[in-house]
Amino acid sequence: MKRSSNVFADIYYGLLSQYGSFLSDSDIKGSPVKHLNIVDSSTISLFCDILKGVGRNPMNGKKKGGIKMDTMINTLQEVPCLIRFSIAATHDHTFLKELNLQKGSFVVFDKAYNDYTQYLQWIEQDIYFVTRQKDNVHYEHIDELDIEDHINDNILRDEVIEI
Repeated sequence: MKRSSNVFADIYYGLLSQYGSFLSDSDIKGSPVKHLNIVDSSTISLFCDILKGVGRNPMNGKKKGGIKMDTMINTLQEVPCLIRFSIAATHDHTFLKELNLQKGSFVVFDKAYNDYTQYLQWIEQDIYFVTRQKDNVHYEHIDELDIEDHINDNILRDEVIEI
């Protein structure tokens, strides 16, 4: 019998809604960041005759296709609260448009999700994000802020910039 993947999605989100408050086994409820979400993706490789190929053409000419799984995890629940599957060649930043974040939320993701239009929308909605900038980003230095002595030595600079 063939079933739509929506059947399984509905079951998952129904269970998450019902039991989500019981999922975390650690007490981080007192954390100053209430709505911290982590976004990442994984690629599941498949043969190119099943799905469109992704990546560079290898020397042997056997390019593989695949499925990309983008996931958002709420740190208070420690299980995915949003999962989307797409062909592996889909750019990561398209997933950011599907996030339903409330005012005051924080979202952390890597630089593959770079989308300045989305960043501006989040800034206007008081949604905060943490990511690394791509090496080729063009920005203007506005101000450099002091880093307090008790801050981790891995932080090199705290700057105000305009992209």
